[in-house]
Amino acid sequence: MHLYRETTMTSSQSYEGPVMMAFLETLRKVIVAIKQSIAAVKQEIAADLKNILMDLCKKGQWVDSLEQTTDSRTEGLEEHHLELIELWYKNLELHFQLEDLKNRSHRSNIRIQGVPLQAVLGSLVYHKALELMDQMIHINWTHRVGCPAGSPGQPQNILTCLHYYR
Repeated sequence: MHLYRETTMTSSQSYEGPVMMAFLETLRKVIVAIKQSIAAVKQEIAADLKNILMDLCKKGQWVDSLEQTTDSRTEGLEEHHLELIELWYKNLELHFQLEDLKNRSHRSNIRIQGVPLQAVLGSLVYHKALELMDQMIHINWTHRVGCPAGSPGQPQNILTCLHYYR
């Protein structure tokens, strides 16, 4: 559609009358067509914006859900990390105890110091050995090691030979 009509008018002709009416009518039709086009574009933009907003809401909900999941997993990881550190220390302690027991198993004699003279030899050594292991240990022999002369009543050392201490 053309906005203007080609006419060959001289400067002496006026724009009044049927030519002007036809031009105004054409101009009105063009304005109506432009308004309709603008309304159609508005509707398309409104529909597109509505779709974009719906997609944005869905993505926002998805991001919120993902953040909550990530936060819960992160908290779980921190708890597991602390548990792992605690278990690592327990494992290290058990490793040291095992190493100590291995070293003690290579010795057949164990010297216990600071035992009062009134203590019963077998029971004391037996209970001390039970602290080291949770099973019964066979003792081949136990005897007191002599103390320096002139020191009556002071604690003495006890020497014990264990049978199959492994």
